[in-house]
Amino acid sequence: MALIEEAHKAARLLLDHAYVRVAARQEPASACAAALLAHALRREGVDVHVSWLPRLSTPAVHALAEERNDALVLVGLGGDATADDVPALHKVVLDAAPTTLSGSAVLAGERAGVASLAHMVGVAVAKRNADLAPLALAGAFASWGDVGGLAGLDAQILSEARDAGVVAPEAALSLSGATLLSSLSSLDAPFVAGVTGRARNAKKLVGDLRLGSDAPPAHLSPADAERLGSFLTVRLLAQGAPDAALDALYRPALRALQGPLTGLDVRDLARQAEAACAQERAGLAFAALWPDAQAGAEASQIADAVREELVAALLRAERERRAEGRLVVADAPRAGLCAPLADRIALALAPAGRVAVARHAEGADVSLALRGFGATTLASAARHAAQACGGWSWGDAGRARATLPAAEEGRFLKTLEGALA
Repeated sequence: MALIEEAHKAARLLLDHAYVRVAARQEPASACAAALLAHALRREGVDVHVSWLPRLSTPAVHALAEERNDALVLVGLGGDATADDVPALHKVVLDAAPTTLSGSAVLAGERAGVASLAHMVGVAVAKRNADLAPLALAGAFASWGDVGGLAGLDAQILSEARDAGVVAPEAALSLSGATLLSSLSSLDAPFVAGVTGRARNAKKLVGDLRLGSDAPPAHLSPADAERLGSFLTVRLLAQGAPDAALDALYRPALRALQGPLTGLDVRDLARQAEAACAQERAGLAFAALWPDAQAGAEASQIADAVREELVAALLRAERERRAEGRLVVADAPRAGLCAPLADRIALALAPAGRVAVARHAEGADVSLALRGFGATTLASAARHAAQACGGWSWGDAGRARATLPAAEEGRFLKTLEGALA
């Protein structure tokens, strides 16, 4: 009830302005949230300007303060906020995690993804914005909130969108690519040992199951999809993958039937947003989610390139990952890939109850991403460990990000392990 009241309060104050400034975290769920808000407000004639921040640092706060905004929306930026608050005449705060930021309206930390919170505000702006539910669901999918089943507000939005005919689920294996063979060879979520990154093995598998290697994966018959899914399931169980891997493998298509995203699959939107943000191009993710055809094509190309990087990193992690107590640690080729790599290691290469850590050192700092499906204290544990090591961290429930001095990495991991024990 409190969220509904805050959403209507936010809608009223935003509609009172001809121009709204949005500052969002440079990550996929926030990109989905910002796109949804911009759609909803521009339909009502409100001009919206969006910019992207890796974190709400003191310089970022000062830069926003100099703009003297009358209406400011902060999306996903509360988890690592400095002691300084951002001044604005009216301010709306949206965050999946509890936030210390104050505002005229604050929607945060209620078992809801940040894009779903944006959807609440969008529907409060005008009921017709219910057709933007695919963007809210793309935000949940981009942060893998659907693994284990959507919960809370995310689940409510899916249920209402299905009942209203806004989206329709379609049973399908989670395969993406031009052909079945290329899809299996580059299957990264979940990573399947012996198949992912091994084209010869994938080709033999397709031949043994008498499937068309050149056909698009969407053309698999239900019977063929069941046979292929059963084989991949056995492989995942043999490699000790957690239940999250099966959820990812059988992730259904979710087709938009109404609104600006009609015909698009929520999974593809999430994949493009994740890849663009991995390239530190949240603006491209925003444009692709609009959707803009040219930006969508570019985002799709980037998604394919990022997946190639992830497959190579996963093959390396398969060989070289190391266990440190409850942590499963692996190297990422660059900082932008830490988060998607940690997600995929947790999906398929970390036993149940373990936390995946992807790390990348560059210069004097090290970037780390943490993911634990089923974990509930990662954000607070990572924040405690980062503060003890002179770094900063943000996150929610089962995921967290941290940046700290490279010399403090060992101490961070030990402190994190202690906090998780």
